[in-house]
Amino acid sequence: MTSNHLGFLSGPVKFIRSAGRVFLAAGLAWAFLWPAPAARAAGGYLAVACVRRNASQCGVINEKGEWVVLPSFDRIGDFAPNGLAVAVKRHRPGLINTRGEWVIEPGFDKVDEEWSAGLIKVGLSDRRNGWLYGLADEAGRLVVEPSFREIQAFGPNLLAGASDREGRYGFINLQGAWVVPPVFDQVEPFAANGLAPARRAGEELWGYINAAGEFVIPPVYEQAFPFDGDRAKVRSEGGLYSLINPKGQAVGPNKFVHLGDFDPGGLAPAQKEPDGLFGLVNRKGVWAVPPSFEQVFSFNGGNLAPAQQDGLFGFINRSGQWVIKPAFGNVDDFETRLGRAPAEQSGAWGLIDSGGNWVVGPEHLLLLNAGNGARGPLQVFADNGRWGLMDENGRWLLEPTLTASPYFAANGLSEARVGSLYGFIDRFGNWVVEPSFQQVGVFRRVPSVPPALSPGDQPAAPAAERATTFSVDSGPAEKAEAAAPKGLQDSGRPAAPPEVKAVKPDRPRSAPNRRNRSGKEPASTSFIVSAHTPAGHPRPPVPVRPSAPLL
Repeated sequence: MTSNHLGFLSGPVKFIRSAGRVFLAAGLAWAFLWPAPAARAAGGYLAVACVRRNASQCGVINEKGEWVVLPSFDRIGDFAPNGLAVAVKRHRPGLINTRGEWVIEPGFDKVDEEWSAGLIKVGLSDRRNGWLYGLADEAGRLVVEPSFREIQAFGPNLLAGASDREGRYGFINLQGAWVVPPVFDQVEPFAANGLAPARRAGEELWGYINAAGEFVIPPVYEQAFPFDGDRAKVRSEGGLYSLINPKGQAVGPNKFVHLGDFDPGGLAPAQKEPDGLFGLVNRKGVWAVPPSFEQVFSFNGGNLAPAQQDGLFGFINRSGQWVIKPAFGNVDDFETRLGRAPAEQSGAWGLIDSGGNWVVGPEHLLLLNAGNGARGPLQVFADNGRWGLMDENGRWLLEPTLTASPYFAANGLSEARVGSLYGFIDRFGNWVVEPSFQQVGVFRRVPSVPPALSPGDQPAAPAAERATTFSVDSGPAEKAEAAAPKGLQDSGRPAAPPEVKAVKPDRPRSAPNRRNRSGKEPASTSFIVSAHTPAGHPRPPVPVRPSAPLL
């Protein structure tokens, strides 16, 4: 059949082609203007959970609250990014994977929770030798026998400070061999430029050595800190701080009574005179913002930093100009999605915008960011002695019913306690995991999440806990009162579980001390010890988060 025989189709074909191009263009525009949801990174999150405070009742749950490791351990530390966690069984620590299998059988007296260069520190103790430390790898192999009094973290050059049995320090490699002989009283880790602070045996002054153990910068300082890029902070005779470069030359003309760490923008809080005012110093050692504040703090990656003048807090920009004039007794950082910050006035907390105007009036006992870049929900401590969640416009996401302050992990979930039981909520105040655990840890990312145990293998809560365990299932009226307050079915969102009045909440003792606030996710505790390790779950009333609990 020739093309002439298809002439009657030419009009519709042209229309279809033209329409196809239009739809294709529209589709591409839609895809550009409405990007697809970000793909979730490989791996997932796991948290430690305990159903009793006594021995052999700690396991591991997924984000749905399902057990992936049965609660059969005395305690479990947080999982490291490599998917391994320190666990204690019969008062002896070892190392488990995400399936609860022993990678290092319990046999050491101490196991570090911090990994360095793919190795973890393990320790043995006896009355004759005291504590001696070695190193194990991720496969559970003992790479370095316990023969050192101390082993520090490995630097970028894969050397770690270590002390021999006489307490002298040097540097070892990954195999535990001395690269820099132990001839120093004390050392600090190597920086990326290959220099490490060190102090000779029997001497009081610090200098900087290279990987051969030679002093590149002579020991003339009362204190020396590791290099941060091309700058290091040192303290000279008289207790004053200054900056030096890798050649040991002074940077800038100024010396300081106090010199903080540089933020990502290259500014550090500094104080020139004892009991004097604070300003901001740049990496040239020059005042970027002259000392004119009673206190000044880091910018935390933003463009506004809290500062204090005449006893009141406001916010300054990087030029030291007041953007929000000092009018508040205390403030928290601008971390919310809409650019708002908690502020306190006359003993009550509210929420201000970037112009210093009240968005939520000062009418709360305590109102603070929920931590870890949550960017949105605020934690509120109310007059009833309970914590709740509020959005940036002052609307309650979760009424004040929690007996511990929330703190959100990177996966958007926070442990939440009602009475004596813990569960997990999301950033909208929804209960994702019912409060049915005596203790929980923070959710941590792991390379892979094992499948949940089958329903028949899931352990039942002890009878005393089942009576107060919150359930979002809609059941008979007589069951609903014990499970959740009225209104659950109407709201479509789990309401807060009932109070257990016998348990006292964690009341805030005072407003937050900004000097102690890091704004970072809680780090793992350094060690799990074989015996007498506290099993408590400290819950501070302000977002100065402790190390992860030794569950």
